[in-house]
Amino acid sequence: MSVLTEAQSPTSAPRRRALRGFKGADVVESEGVRLAASASPFLAAGKVSDHVADGDGVYARRPVPPAPPAWRAVGPRPARPWPARWGSTPPR
Repeated sequence: MSVLTEAQSPTSAPRRRALRGFKGADVVESEGVRLAASASPFLAAGKVSDHVADGDGVYARRPVPPAPPAWRAVGPRPARPWPARWGSTPPR
């Protein structure tokens, strides 16, 4: 997006030297760069929500495998009693 807006600009955008890792790089300072930087998160969010709605991409599978049948047969753990040394009643 920033390349397209810079290509349509009548003048060349100002550049500055920036540090990228341990190397220097020429960085363009223009409205196109700002537009691209602000549009990228919105486009990424739209892509993720589309994958979630369609159930494809990374979201095609369950993130955690289901528990083995032996674990499911046991059921949830019983609640432990409130320790007496902590007081007579639990906080609410």
